[in-house]
Amino acid sequence: MSTMQEQTGFRQELWASIRPDILAQYRDALIMLNLLAIIALVQVAFFFLGLIHLDPELLSILEFLHKWATVTVFGLFLFTMVLRSLAVAFNAVHKGAAESDT
Repeated sequence: MSTMQEQTGFRQELWASIRPDILAQYRDALIMLNLLAIIALVQVAFFFLGLIHLDPELLSILEFLHKWATVTVFGLFLFTMVLRSLAVAFNAVHKGAAESDT
């Protein structure tokens, strides 16, 4: 077997092992971009509401609610990302320990 075939086999094996993790990261990145787009649209809406002279007190209440909703959503998003990372690490450690016991 030539070195090139060994290298290609290694690359395919490496890609097969990391592909699920990369796909999960793409999923998380798309969710984050979706959240940022929603926040941007709401900020544009607040800008236009200010232009049409909506009651400033009502606008400040809406902005306050939006700010804390954003903090909550991003906090939950990051919390779930950390939990998933810890679960993957926990499974990898215990899978490795189970394989070394045999």
